Amino acid sequence: MLIEPTRDFEIIRMWPRAMFQKKENGRLLIKQFVRQLELPGVYMLYRGDNLYYIGKATKDLFGRLHSHANKSTDTYYAHWDHFSAFAFTGTPGTSKAKLTEIEAILIAAMPTSKNRSTPRFKAVRIPKQLLKAR
Repeated sequence: MLIEPTRDFEIIRMWPRAMFQKKENGRLLIKQFVRQLELPGVYMLYRGDNLYYIGKATKDLFGRLHSHANKSTDTYYAHWDHFSAFAFTGTPGTSKAKLTEIEAILIAAMPTSKNRSTPRFKAVRIPKQLLKAR
């Protein structure tokens, strides 16, 4: 069975935080050349290979990530060195619900993240018959 890739997202995978420091003629190169960061999306901050935080950008990924990377008063400023992001490329105006759902799924799936929010999903319990089976 073939699994079709989602058409509503593009991924930026494990880029170094230093991308938010590279400039030419006083302008940040990442802002000039990575159009995906102009889009809303869900992002992950990592310390080494370990996931640290999962967040959502409802307007543009660049603004949220730039703030985390350069604002020393930001809660997560000192705690990450790489980032990944899912940039929403789908129909404008339909992103908020999708982003909220993806962020919640990632937070629930990654118990080591430092997110304060805990998404609420209906829990599926192991049936008693399976617990008794050998």
